[in-house]
Amino acid sequence: MEKVYSLFRNARIRKELGSRAEFKYIWACYRVWAEENSLLQKLTKEHLKEFIGNEMGVPEDDGFYYGIRIFVDDKELEEWLKI
Repeated sequence: MEKVYSLFRNARIRKELGSRAEFKYIWACYRVWAEENSLLQKLTKEHLKEFIGNEMGVPEDDGFYYGIRIFVDDKELEEWLKI
């Protein structure tokens, strides 16, 4: 399960000062990524939340994880990398 999370993280999450992400958006992006990688084992919402929490800590009081940027697909990531 941790390997699946690592693959997702490497494909869709970047650290970026000033950015923030709510877990429901992270979960939505994970589901898109999981559909694209259908041969991999799927994480449950609880497992994803646990892995994110272990790496990023608990979300702030407003429910956001700060300092991370989530990308819904490769195209969005590629555009961000061009900046």
